[in-house]
Amino acid sequence: MGFCGTIIPPSVSTLIYTPALKQLVFPITYNSSFDGISTGVMLVTSSQPPIDSIKLVQTVAYESIIDGWGTLITPAGSYNALRQKMTRTQTDSTYIHMNGSWSLSPSPIQTTSSINYEWQGKNSPFLATLVTDENGNVTAVSWLTNVPSGIEDNLIHTTDIYPNPTGGMIALYTAMEDLSEIEICSLTGQQLLHYSGQKAGENQQLDLSVLAPGMYFLILRQGEISVTKKIVIQ
Repeated sequence: MGFCGTIIPPSVSTLIYTPALKQLVFPITYNSSFDGISTGVMLVTSSQPPIDSIKLVQTVAYESIIDGWGTLITPAGSYNALRQKMTRTQTDSTYIHMNGSWSLSPSPIQTTSSINYEWQGKNSPFLATLVTDENGNVTAVSWLTNVPSGIEDNLIHTTDIYPNPTGGMIALYTAMEDLSEIEICSLTGQQLLHYSGQKAGENQQLDLSVLAPGMYFLILRQGEISVTKKIVIQ
């Protein structure tokens, strides 16, 4: 099995949010909403005495609402979809550990805001995403280029992931022949992990423990066919 991606050295911990960030709350219906505040902490070992450790603290406040429904037109086609609006404010603080105690770093506290719009379809957990900054300027746009239908829709129901939600390890089973690629992507479409394929009917173990708790997409590719599944890491 092949693997590529970012390897986090032992001296750096992963960013763990408490409580876990919510991406979606089911059932998804028009005008349904939720909100929350989560704090993530990452520890980094310093090699610059007298500082022995650095702590990065990220606080995220978010509000979500399903604020629209209708027809979404993308380069891949037109689809019935619900639109999710996610307003997010992120505050980043840095602390340093020296002489046996923690203190706030002289670096300024950074606060950023963004609004994410995501479109969800019946046969696909992700159709498109548009990200804007606090001033309404578009900073990122992505869309699914191959929405499951026909063969892809059948393969969705013959692809199993267990356990899901997971603490890090998952077992993957699929009926797809000549599976060439397995990708783990963020909800905005960024590829985080990449694995080689497997033979149909075989179980494959995937280690996702390097990822922070949250929701991700698992994308299976077989030539021009792709299947997307949602996975949740606790």
